[in-house]
Amino acid sequence: MRSLLTLISDESLLNRIKLMLNDSTIKYYFAPTGEEAANIASANEIAVVILDYINPVMTGPEICEMILSYNPDTQFIMLFDEKYTKDVIEAYNELHINKLICKEHMVLEDVPSLIESCLYTYNRDEEIDKMDEHLSKLNDMYLHPMDEMSSILNERLIGYDNVIKVFKKSLHFTLDSSDAVLKSIDNYVDNIINDYIQLFMTNEPDISDYYEKISESFNDPEGRKYFKFVHDESEVSDDIKCDLLFALNVITKYFDTFYQYYRGKVTVSLIEGSDSTYEINALYEVRKNLELTDIYDYAICIVNNILKLHTLNCKYGQKNSILQFKAVIGQNDEVTVQ
Repeated sequence: MRSLLTLISDESLLNRIKLMLNDSTIKYYFAPTGEEAANIASANEIAVVILDYINPVMTGPEICEMILSYNPDTQFIMLFDEKYTKDVIEAYNELHINKLICKEHMVLEDVPSLIESCLYTYNRDEEIDKMDEHLSKLNDMYLHPMDEMSSILNERLIGYDNVIKVFKKSLHFTLDSSDAVLKSIDNYVDNIINDYIQLFMTNEPDISDYYEKISESFNDPEGRKYFKFVHDESEVSDDIKCDLLFALNVITKYFDTFYQYYRGKVTVSLIEGSDSTYEINALYEVRKNLELTDIYDYAICIVNNILKLHTLNCKYGQKNSILQFKAVIGQNDEVTVQ
């Protein structure tokens, strides 16, 4: 409720205050006497009362007590002369009056804000209830669709997990290899499929963040794995970002998973004369892991087949311990790898 009762016997002061009372959302009542103020308070819900400490017949505190008997939540703004300060403070403490205004220091322009503050205090519980109701409606509006989306996403992730399991079982059956071989291929498949899900299915990739971390991820001098990454500074378009990052993942994790030691360098560069077509050039000197000798032909086939699906063109070459992958990512089907 937004209502204000004013009880001020000083007509000049009342008229000055009335000039400040122009809020159309507030219902105003004016009482010339304490008795009339009591009648208004008994018949109406009064949220805030502005009254003078000194009134004919009844004092300000007496009027406050009478109005509080009708509505114990009513908020009071009491005006007083400076000479009554001590008495007013006693009434303030006893009756929990909301605001005090000394007439000698009164600023009329502050009155509307004081009234609004009292109205807020009076209607606080109601405002909280309205806010709770509004939040509940927002929850119904937004959380329900989000729950549905989360459910769909979880079902997809379960489906992806089943695909990984089937793929692994197929490899185990086909290869019939040692535990070390199967463990390596399992590790590689887990990484590649999970990266695919992250890049294509669930998240928006941050290419700058990936570029910053790639050298740290694959450079391990203590483990005799030396890696350097060089990339073009041009901005990669959203259309090819996922394919570019996924191809980098496929190549770098292949070497990290299957080779005991390596020295590698991967360069990503914008192809000359193109605005959005990039070449990945990966050159590695490797030492094979002797426990995995029967897996390398299969692993190379996996890498080449994945790259063919996600690049415009790709090539692989090997001479002794030197291996090289080249792949083109973009939207120009006529671009080929040299």
